[in-house]
Amino acid sequence: MSITSFLHEAIEKYPHHNALIYEDKITTYEGLKNNISRFASAISALNTDLSRPMSILAPNSNKYIETMLTVFWLGGVINPMNIRWAIHEMVYVLNECESEILFVDKNFTDIVNDLKHSCPLLKHVIYLGDDDLPGLNIYHAMVRNHQGIVDSYTEDDRLAAVFYTSGTTGKPKGVMLTHSHIKNNAWIASTYLQNNMGIAIQVPPLFHIGGVNWLIQVLQRHMPLVILKGFDVIEVYKTIQKYQITESFFVPTMLQMLINSPESKNYNLTTLKRLIYGGSAINRKLITKASEIFPNAGFVQFYGMTEASPCVTVLDMEAHNHDHNLKSGGFPLHQCTVKIVDSEGRELQCNQVGEIIVSGSNIMLGYWKKPKETKNTLKNGWLYTGDGGYLREDGFLVLVDRIKDMIITGGENVYSTEVENVIMAIEGVGMCAVIGIPHDVWGESVHAVIIPKEGYTFSNQYLDAHCRKYLSGFKCPKSYEFTSDLPLSGAGKILKNVLRSRNIKKCGDTI
Repeated sequence: MSITSFLHEAIEKYPHHNALIYEDKITTYEGLKNNISRFASAISALNTDLSRPMSILAPNSNKYIETMLTVFWLGGVINPMNIRWAIHEMVYVLNECESEILFVDKNFTDIVNDLKHSCPLLKHVIYLGDDDLPGLNIYHAMVRNHQGIVDSYTEDDRLAAVFYTSGTTGKPKGVMLTHSHIKNNAWIASTYLQNNMGIAIQVPPLFHIGGVNWLIQVLQRHMPLVILKGFDVIEVYKTIQKYQITESFFVPTMLQMLINSPESKNYNLTTLKRLIYGGSAINRKLITKASEIFPNAGFVQFYGMTEASPCVTVLDMEAHNHDHNLKSGGFPLHQCTVKIVDSEGRELQCNQVGEIIVSGSNIMLGYWKKPKETKNTLKNGWLYTGDGGYLREDGFLVLVDRIKDMIITGGENVYSTEVENVIMAIEGVGMCAVIGIPHDVWGESVHAVIIPKEGYTFSNQYLDAHCRKYLSGFKCPKSYEFTSDLPLSGAGKILKNVLRSRNIKKCGDTI
């Protein structure tokens, strides 16, 4: 059964229940099915090759979700494109996917001609806006002028989506996921949440697998979903209060911004019962402050990556009651196995740090048109994640750092997350990222980039004294940088590669 199988169950049980709410426009499950089946009919009439990914370039919206589900309904392949990419990155991905169809909204109509000129296989651009634009296929006209077609009921193992990773180690890589990968991983993840009917909010971008996983988790449970175009602190507060939101999913940087805002006191946020997060571990300080703003919320963490559809481990609400668990990613999901190996691929014992590798039914098919990269990442049925960590004796996975983010200074290994947690414990620190920068003697030195909260300033001496209370000398930052923002990915993760590049350039400029 395809990803859209949830829709048939919802139509049978709750046809008139709200499915999507976007800018106060409500779509019921019956309305969602009608729009999808008509849109599928219109796209089918274009006679394009369904094996070639159809690309979409737009922020979150009800039409984005309808478009994605329409492609699944047809048995096609969706390629959600990062709206933060530069044009040359978009061109690279469109050409590598050989996309014949591109869906865009009003934010990207001004670059359509450039994309068509640079992408010779691109035949059709479909506009998802409400107005008419000459020269483009228009969503609302396509839906209005076609009768619905039945679901293709695509096989589980058929390719459903190609999600491109951020490309921090080179060109972006397209992760190939099947209907089974996306549908089953979302279902298994949702079993760790209580299944009572509530109302959820969609904040994470749908061009990332984490956002899509959350979408499918919600719709599989036949809950209404309120969609935000993007992340904005005040809009999140307003939406939670207005719709009495009960479930949310954020990455920790979003959560940090929410608790840093003094505006939270102006809104009633007591309806939130479950706050799900992923992307990195969380500390007690952040949990405590988040609990003050969302006093009735329980916390659930999922650790994973795009190549694993994405969820690998879960730290459930009960586990969050114990401080020693907060540095961990929790225990493996059903149908998922985790091991720790050394650089030679040998399995390590409990409490020994190595690379996290994962196997299970959630592991990707491979990278689109990149057999060499696929071979380097998938070995004997195991996904080599590039993350460092260890397994505790109770089976909990503790994340240490991205292997490439580990700092080697004077022959000693320093895990940036350990230093960041110490600095984040300081009152007045809003956000922090720790990186290694070039050093003539030690190879690298530890460098901390800090966003102070409004009204706070810090001297290097004060920060040094605090760090030396909790860290060995070689782990303490040798330099500090204060800024008003940090480069973030579309998923809200700090782009340490960008910080490193900036600082390497600074080092070069001073030579």
